[in-house]
Amino acid sequence: MLSGIEVMLLIALTPFLLVGVVRAARSGFKEDTWLLLGFVAVAAVLLGLTITNIGILFRLRLQFLIPLFVVLAAYGADNLRRAVDRLLPRRLLRRPGQSTLQGLSREGP
Repeated sequence: MLSGIEVMLLIALTPFLLVGVVRAARSGFKEDTWLLLGFVAVAAVLLGLTITNIGILFRLRLQFLIPLFVVLAAYGADNLRRAVDRLLPRRLLRRPGQSTLQGLSREGP
């Protein structure tokens, strides 16, 4: 059951990973971003060429996704935040330090 939740979360975050990489490319790559994406690209190609079993490649996918999450955090976090704001109800998105009663009142804090 836990692995199913992990797979669904990874599937849901994949478009945001792509957005983060595209935004990094548009804003001009820094040296560390080039190094990270170069590592992911080279390692993915080499493992894809040498490992023929799809099941093993599926298990090794986190070696490539975790560095891409770093790029997402650096360049695409605001897109992810806007998507979460649209999907979750407002009462779940209280500001830190705001009590439940303040979040439910019609007046501002």
